[in-house]
Amino acid sequence: MNKNIQGFTLIELVVTLAVIGVLFAIAAPNLTTTIQGNRLSGQYNDMRGDFAFARNLAITRNVAVTISSNGGTDWSNGWEVVAPSGTARISNTANNVVISSAIASLTYSPDGTANITAPTTFTICDDRVGPFGKELNVIFSGRVNLTSGATCP
Repeated sequence: MNKNIQGFTLIELVVTLAVIGVLFAIAAPNLTTTIQGNRLSGQYNDMRGDFAFARNLAITRNVAVTISSNGGTDWSNGWEVVAPSGTARISNTANNVVISSAIASLTYSPDGTANITAPTTFTICDDRVGPFGKELNVIFSGRVNLTSGATCP
């Protein structure tokens, strides 16, 4: 009698599952770091977009537009873009993201310049300690740029 049985043995299946488990254990910490980095980048992009929106609104409507924090110099509670006609946009922050700055609000003039006396920095961090943060810098002209590798407390 010739039995032609095809399939996997129990030992082959267990070994395969063990190898897959080891690979997942190695990849999981890297995946967490990637997710945290993407969360910070997303928060930076949201904030940068709101600053660009406020500046553009000030220029196109020829009015002063203010971005103000919902929590003083702690921007972690979100912020709002306010024009003379009322609130134009309300934004919130992602979970576990802390944003701090020395100012509680920033106003763009009708010509697009920011009402600051020195370049202003917004530090965006998460729950990691070390050079993992991002800094959003606003200069006199009202433009915004990014600095990566900010030290988080």
